[in-house]
Amino acid sequence: MKARPDIRAVVHCHPPHATAFGVAREPIPQCVLPEIEVFLGEIPFAPYETPGGLPFAETVLPFLKPGTSCIILTNHGTVSFGKELEEAYWKTEIVDAYCRILILSRQLGGISYLNEQKSRELLDLKKKLGFDDPRFHVDNCDLCGNTAFRDGYRENLPKPNAFEAPPVYPGYLQPQNQSAAPKATIQPVGTIAAGTDMESLVRAITEQVMASLGQR
Repeated sequence: MKARPDIRAVVHCHPPHATAFGVAREPIPQCVLPEIEVFLGEIPFAPYETPGGLPFAETVLPFLKPGTSCIILTNHGTVSFGKELEEAYWKTEIVDAYCRILILSRQLGGISYLNEQKSRELLDLKKKLGFDDPRFHVDNCDLCGNTAFRDGYRENLPKPNAFEAPPVYPGYLQPQNQSAAPKATIQPVGTIAAGTDMESLVRAITEQVMASLGQR
């Protein structure tokens, strides 16, 4: 709590699905499920240490960046935190439910990542709702690549093995790919007969715009 004065409650437990990711050291994919993007964000992996002593407690320190709300303890369990105890426990429930969804999805064939535009929209919503995220503070991390905490890992950055690697998008603080930005592709308006009044002209243009938006 000294490293994060905004934290008032901490929950440590061993939820089975999230802990499985910690045992496998499999990074938890981002840009997949809206609830995870808005309520959690990137979930870093603290290195393993024998439980019970100060060195064990200190493993989480490099990952307590602003916006972090949950940490996987490698080969051990999870730590989640918030302003209230109920919030911290709720985040544990979210991450374990999400990990279960990921495991089931892999059995069905894999996961589908959101595109860059939709991923950015979720982070815009997150900021609008007043939730913090490490990607709001780190300008050299990928949008979906679990790299906001790369400086905190004394071991190698966890690499995906069970799931397809995420797409490479610029970080939230970096300019968006122009190809990902939404574009209104308005079809040419048909020929307007001579003598057509302005109201009819406006109606014709409006119909073309609405038809174009309906194709997005």
